[in-house]
Amino acid sequence: MEETVIEIPETAPEEGWQPPVLTHEVSEKPKSSQRCSDVFFVQYVVCILLITAFFVIRCADAEMGERTAQHFLEQSHAPTAEFAEELIGFLKSKWS
Repeated sequence: MEETVIEIPETAPEEGWQPPVLTHEVSEKPKSSQRCSDVFFVQYVVCILLITAFFVIRCADAEMGERTAQHFLEQSHAPTAEFAEELIGFLKSKWS
């Protein structure tokens, strides 16, 4: 990613007008790829931590692990919130 810096020189009145100086700096990686890689890394770490936590819970207490899995199943199959259904309906009506 290129960054342009404009420097306006300070001059005395007797020297007259001096044009601004432009300088370009090029970073090693574009900012967008830095941010995408950071987000991917954080998601990867969170996923590994969740899987590890579930594995530890399941090994420590099988019944608690089963309840956790059942709760996750119930929550992931819960009905869609009303506002989300309205939004999807609105978008479908605009699409067609």
